[in-house]
Amino acid sequence: MSKVKKNKFKTTSVYVTISLALILFLLLIFGSVFIQSNKLFDKYKEQIEIDMFFRDITNKSTIQQIEKDLALKPEINSVNYVPKEKAWEIIKDEVGGDFAEDIAEGNPLYNSINITVKGDFATLEKIQTLEKELLASYEKDVMEIYYNKAQFKSINENFYKYMLYFLILCALLITIAVILINNTIRLAIFSKRFLIRTMQMVGAKHSFIKKPFINNAVFQGFLAGLIAIGLFIGGSFLIGQYDNFFKEIIFSPNNLNQNLLMFGGAIILGILISFVSTSFSVSKYLKLSLDKLYRF
Repeated sequence: MSKVKKNKFKTTSVYVTISLALILFLLLIFGSVFIQSNKLFDKYKEQIEIDMFFRDITNKSTIQQIEKDLALKPEINSVNYVPKEKAWEIIKDEVGGDFAEDIAEGNPLYNSINITVKGDFATLEKIQTLEKELLASYEKDVMEIYYNKAQFKSINENFYKYMLYFLILCALLITIAVILINNTIRLAIFSKRFLIRTMQMVGAKHSFIKKPFINNAVFQGFLAGLIAIGLFIGGSFLIGQYDNFFKEIIFSPNNLNQNLLMFGGAIILGILISFVSTSFSVSKYLKLSLDKLYRF
């Protein structure tokens, strides 16, 4: 009978380790996405375009000099000169050449420079400041600066709203994980409740009785953390075979410091969950009276 209980305890321990490893693996994914979310967000913000339109009297050499000046600004991510002839050809390709010629006599467009700004600068207030600065600096040459004000206004608000939802989801996941792992560990300790009582009856101290359970819990948490890290790294490289950008965001040498912090956190969290659950479960059976012990 004791051998059956021992095997059952080992089987439950393996189940606890695997379950905890999977939970930690999911938390690593969520944690990585959260930590790297600014990079993803900045990538998106850097794709929002600002168009600077020039007067007809402004010659090409002046526009090219302005393009060089803009490229030197620290807040500017990219600049691209778009001649009005090229812009007109693009429009004709999109709407149909004959239709475009029918609704306009000649080329109604203007020479322009397409600008994108760096992610941390892409707020409506900063863009409006940049607009005033450029209009003041190139008043004689620049006719208009156009950008989607609503997009710049809402993008940051939406980001923080999504981050709030994400944090709530992570908190819910951690709560569910702790409850599930705690219940599983309690079942494992339950099979050893009579052994615990026997050790009490022969005079063993509580610390002595707890020690093997705590040691096993710490080992389970540590092993679960290592398994989760292995799954995370392996999954990142596997996905990286199909999507290099995703691999760069999730796990890469550029993110080494963040990843090391997450890995350390995963191991500590695994040990902590296993340790706390085991400690409370063993303490519960140490305090039970003999008649209650048989009722469980």
